[in-house]
Amino acid sequence: MLATRARRDAHIAGGKSATEAPGVSCKRRDILRLSLDDYKTWAEPVTEALDWCFEFLSQEHLFRAQDLPYRTQLVPLAAIRVILGNQADSHGKRALIRRWYWSAVLGEMYGGTTETRFARDVEQIVPWFDGGPEPGTVADATFRSARLLTLKTRNSAAYKGVYALLMQSDCLDWIKHQPMNMGSFFGYKIDIHHIFPKDWCAKNEIDHNRQESIVNKTAISFDTNRIIGAKSPAEYVRVLEKRAGIKGGALDTVLATHLLDAATLRRADFDAFFKHRRAALIDLISEAMGKPVIEDLTEAAELSEAASYEAEEDDISDDELVLVEATA
Repeated sequence: MLATRARRDAHIAGGKSATEAPGVSCKRRDILRLSLDDYKTWAEPVTEALDWCFEFLSQEHLFRAQDLPYRTQLVPLAAIRVILGNQADSHGKRALIRRWYWSAVLGEMYGGTTETRFARDVEQIVPWFDGGPEPGTVADATFRSARLLTLKTRNSAAYKGVYALLMQSDCLDWIKHQPMNMGSFFGYKIDIHHIFPKDWCAKNEIDHNRQESIVNKTAISFDTNRIIGAKSPAEYVRVLEKRAGIKGGALDTVLATHLLDAATLRRADFDAFFKHRRAALIDLISEAMGKPVIEDLTEAAELSEAASYEAEEDDISDDELVLVEATA
């Protein structure tokens, strides 16, 4: 992409028509046409840009390869960093890069053939930084509220994206009161787990879509998840207070960092909990994408829209996960 973009820029700088200029491209044939001079020109800047990508992803709370929504998106991200240089770290440019990144993730724009999108993003994103129109990936990305009912596992880029955004929102571990950052993530064995446990949901006849939805999940430590087990939230919040050595509203404040309404947990009111957190996640997604989520106005419409997405297998149950991790 960088080599073909340089050829395009040279063509235009030579006074030739932009409409006749070669396009930015990274198809297989373009890779095979790379010259040794192309490699020598771009190898080091790209290597440095990939180091920058690691820092960018860490700051976006994507710490492990298995949690990365799209590995392919690193290709245009690195190219954008090379083009912008140190400007990529300026506040305004960084905000636009973040919006492009999360629009692609939450809009699930990199799920198919990607070479054309790579080139189009790289070609369109730089003029956008200078006040031009939004690149297609940003303009075309949408998120429907019904999608929340179908985000159940790491098979979905958007699921991984919401997981990372939750950790970005200054959420704290429920017992240790530490933020979800690079240090605590690995040290505390943080992962995403059910808020209302699966066994509790089964006993209380909670419908499957809501039980397994990311709305009913959050990032917590291994120790916290082990304490929760299959208990009702009304029971485990009292246990958590005792383990953390806190009383009253202190735990409620911690739970709020996970976009949770503690009152609904304390009375184990799943319907009220789900309604509150669904709305909070919609706000979180809207902020990351820089545009409103498309709301399905009725429950029937939302269920109908959710049915149009490919079904996913459930995550391993929390009880099984605790057993597996403890054995490991």
